[in-house]
Amino acid sequence: MSEYFTNLGRREELRRDSFTREAVAEGIRDSLRMALDPVAPVKSLDKDKIVSLAVELAEQIEALGENDERLEKIKKVIGK
Repeated sequence: MSEYFTNLGRREELRRDSFTREAVAEGIRDSLRMALDPVAPVKSLDKDKIVSLAVELAEQIEALGENDERLEKIKKVIGK
């Protein structure tokens, strides 16, 4: 029975982490969109900021995918 409750706890932690990461990713996405100002001259765009935001967003998306995979494994183990 303790393995079951351990996995329930892990599932909840992953859900909370995913919720937080999704909110962070949305903020990064919005910042990236602002940095990619469509009316600004291309030469004036801050390429370092754009690259940094894009990498950060990709990392959050990767972590969300990993969380989804782990949640699926836990779902199979506990049956929920």
